[in-house]
Amino acid sequence: MNLQAKQLFAQHSSTEFRMQVLKANLQRLKAMEARRCQEKIEQLSLGNSWPDGMPHVGGIHRPTERVADSYLDQVQRELREMGFDEMALKQELEEAEYQVWLYHAALNALTEIEARLIHLHYEKGLSFKAMSERDLLPDRVSQYSESTLKRIHKSALCKTEGVLSTSIQTHHLMA
Repeated sequence: MNLQAKQLFAQHSSTEFRMQVLKANLQRLKAMEARRCQEKIEQLSLGNSWPDGMPHVGGIHRPTERVADSYLDQVQRELREMGFDEMALKQELEEAEYQVWLYHAALNALTEIEARLIHLHYEKGLSFKAMSERDLLPDRVSQYSESTLKRIHKSALCKTEGVLSTSIQTHHLMA
């Protein structure tokens, strides 16, 4: 039952990192695509030999735009063959953004103590024993026993499961 909530909390940092990598890869893909298209167009313009067979006096004309578009399609196909699939990257980014959204939705459903416990346990890696030896909230005295922290943790996971099941059902209905 709590496996989904635990995974969400445990994988949050890596999901945010993956999201940044995906955004960078999409930017890189767009830059590569633009550069390769520009190279193709420059190759076409050398010697004024245009593959559309039309005379050109500078500027871009409709037949040339069609040729450039066909080369854009060719470049996109080549990039996909090289492993740079824009649609796949966008889909993976969307999934990562959804997981981050779920994480924040889950945290918003928790009390301040529960959210702090989740943060310290999953993001900082503190054990319940280590947390019991310090104040849970930095601005006030809030020391709890190890067993109380485990009970708060279990309660937080149950709340999170409820939020996740509602959010996932809503997401599936909207998709």
